Amino acid sequence: MATGYTCIIEDGDGATFREYLLRCARAFGACIEQREDSLGELPKHREPTGYYTDRIRECEAKLRELQTMTVEQADVLARAEHTAAVLSYAKEARARVAKLRRYDAMLAEVEAWTPPTAQHQGLKDFMRSQIVDSVKFERGYDPPAPVLATGADWLTAALESERQSLGYAVQHHREEVERCTEANAWIDALMTAVPR
Repeated sequence: MATGYTCIIEDGDGATFREYLLRCARAFGACIEQREDSLGELPKHREPTGYYTDRIRECEAKLRELQTMTVEQADVLARAEHTAAVLSYAKEARARVAKLRRYDAMLAEVEAWTPPTAQHQGLKDFMRSQIVDSVKFERGYDPPAPVLATGADWLTAALESERQSLGYAVQHHREEVERCTEANAWIDALMTAVPR
């Protein structure tokens, strides 16, 4: 049975070694981004996506904005962020309480259930243990309440966070460019070795 790669051999249209070789090259890492393209397309060079260069520009712009921000402006943002965090914290706490009530109600039903046979006792034990383990995790997780940061502390943290984001974007852009360069070198070497 023909595969997507070998069907050009079976079709009997006189597929050349070159055509078959280039089609099979699509299964390798350098050409993997062409996996959705038509199998008839030749391997082509890869280009960086632009995601990380966009991210670098965004981080640099945000850093410039933060570096010119006054402590008073940062204080306003810190208060707004704290208010949003307090609302989110309260919402999550209510959801956690409701979840625990549902677990408690289900556990009561499991405990009240009488298995139809002795062979079903393992099912009841399993049901109980699943709830007990889940509840243990839920009751053991108590996130800290949001703390209002001073404008100066908020600004320091925001600057550090943005510097880290910039470093991450720069590093990943460099790695993406290296991957493209390596893939393109692989394709170039292949193309020079393909018979005409």
